[in-house]
Amino acid sequence: MRITKIEIKNFRAFKGLPLKINLNKTGKNLLVYGENGSGKSSLFFAIKDFMECAVRKNDITQFPFRNIFCGTDGGYIKIHFTDPNATRKNSTRPYEWSAAKNETSEQLILEVNKTKGFIDYKALLATYFLQQDTPTVNIFDLLLESILYHAENDLNRRPFGEEWQDIEKALANLNKRSPKQKEALIDKIKTFNKGLRVKLEELQGKAQEILNWFGYQLEIELHFGGVELDSQKWVIEKRIAGLKVKFFNQPREDHHRFLNEARLSAIAISVFFAALLLQPASRLRILALDDVLIGLDMSNRLPVLDILENHFAEYQIFFFTYDKPWYDIVRQRVGEQDWRHVEFYSARTDEHDLPIYADDKKYLDKAKEHLGENDYKAAVIYLRTHFEQVIKDFCNKKALKVKYKHNAKEIQGKDFWEAVKGYEVKNRPFLDSALVTRVELFRSIVLNPISHASITNTFRKEIEDSIKAIEELENELKKP
Repeated sequence: MRITKIEIKNFRAFKGLPLKINLNKTGKNLLVYGENGSGKSSLFFAIKDFMECAVRKNDITQFPFRNIFCGTDGGYIKIHFTDPNATRKNSTRPYEWSAAKNETSEQLILEVNKTKGFIDYKALLATYFLQQDTPTVNIFDLLLESILYHAENDLNRRPFGEEWQDIEKALANLNKRSPKQKEALIDKIKTFNKGLRVKLEELQGKAQEILNWFGYQLEIELHFGGVELDSQKWVIEKRIAGLKVKFFNQPREDHHRFLNEARLSAIAISVFFAALLLQPASRLRILALDDVLIGLDMSNRLPVLDILENHFAEYQIFFFTYDKPWYDIVRQRVGEQDWRHVEFYSARTDEHDLPIYADDKKYLDKAKEHLGENDYKAAVIYLRTHFEQVIKDFCNKKALKVKYKHNAKEIQGKDFWEAVKGYEVKNRPFLDSALVTRVELFRSIVLNPISHASITNTFRKEIEDSIKAIEELENELKKP
């Protein structure tokens, strides 16, 4: 079973026309590049919040889920899955989370939620940076609240997170319980301690196996002596699960204050990845990574791709990054067969930021779609983006000289346009002067970012004429 399509409307950064990401009938993995503020993380949270909705009782109409600029328009997330029980090959079934319909409590979604892995950089920080003021690293709470919450105790087949919650609830009302109930609680704690010790041995072995891919001289040690019940005060003591590290065979309890960020990130990634591999079986396993490799340089990031290939081949992977060179490397490495690649860019109107989504569909087609929905500001932004893409591609094809800027990001559309309109063939202008004049006109009144603040409903004719001019320009630039 795989996710084949994701649809998002009026959720977090996404406003207006629904974002639709097609992952093919086979349910490809997804590689996402996104500038800061472009909607990349909104896509990450759309999938994550959808899976967690039934458990957390999230309301999509409320903050932080609803886009604050969408007014009363209903937002939704629809995720399509391949249906293994369908009689027709490659049939899919959509599940919806909206104000009108909430299907996130269905068995499949609950099952996926227990085995999913959604990891961002903040999650990795919990294993070291958030404990900088302590001499040792204690991951007890992290294990029970996150890493091993859904992992099962082999002694009773219960998830550790639920088992621990039951123990804490029993302690809260212990003064009302009978001696037999208190004895039962002691037995529960013994079973919990024994089961967690066994599971941590598995976690340590699997985490070490993954950590070895990075090539560091590091060994992970997980220590858990067991929680203890103070029979006088009836409180739990020794909530400690220590994470220790040997560096070149030298034990370092203070490794979180000794090792560099690259090694700390590798340890954290290894622990989180190993915990995922210890989760119960599921029809669909998802691994979503949102900028988890910030603490690693390029050479130390490459082993992560080997880890994914060798340990998570059965998972559907969603890989998010704001680092364009890294995105390009990953894209080249993973190829096209099993992966879909998409890009998000950030644009701005006078009212709000607007994610610009690059996929197989031309920006010009999206501009027309937004125009058809009377969303003029979005139409203009997509049209300008298409215009800039067309002239950049032409400059690249013809190796035209563009005004140099020390920071490449400061090179603007007008710099490329100056190179294009000045291009000559046999000492004659390549473009017709009338077309240049029309494009110049629409650049000033439509395609200029400064003009976006004045876009009104009477602006439609200018946008339509701009589209025609840009289409004509694109056709001219395609000529040899």
